[in-house]
Amino acid sequence: MHVYVDFDPWHYVLEVGTLEIAMAARTKLTPEKQKEFLELFSKSGNCALSARAIGVTRNSIWYLRERDEAFAEDYKEAEAIALGLLEEEARRRALEGVERPIYQQGNLVGYERVYSDRMLEILLKAHDPQKYRDNQPTDPGGVVINLVQFNGEQPQVIPAGPSPVTIDAKAEVVVQVPKLTGDSNG
Repeated sequence: MHVYVDFDPWHYVLEVGTLEIAMAARTKLTPEKQKEFLELFSKSGNCALSARAIGVTRNSIWYLRERDEAFAEDYKEAEAIALGLLEEEARRRALEGVERPIYQQGNLVGYERVYSDRMLEILLKAHDPQKYRDNQPTDPGGVVINLVQFNGEQPQVIPAGPSPVTIDAKAEVVVQVPKLTGDSNG
């Protein structure tokens, strides 16, 4: 196994057999490279792949994003474009469907159009979460909790004060503590 390491301060290459890994963490991200990255990223939504395509690491992109406000804004815009493309594809799969091949005994005999009900459900939840969420909230209204204290044999209700806690049902909590005596037999 051959390992060659060139420690050029701006670029180094590790070569292991036939595998070459270009590590360009210190490669300067010129405005042209930044533009190329943002264009690739806006189409793929994948930072690591887009960075690798221009010869830098994902960490280089994150580093630049933290230190260059204009690049950070452009990154957010490219990310929004990529998300829009994903939403378009999700909508297409939900509403138009995709063609799936049908095979019989190993031979292609036709195609069927398959729609994604799950994708449609996700889109509905994303665009109107109040209406399409999984668990519809119930309005508990005002709830009063009465605590009961036992003094001897006569229970005494302790009035409830204002409480930030909300409970779904009206409840009266009764706790009865048996008298403790010195007799261990009960």
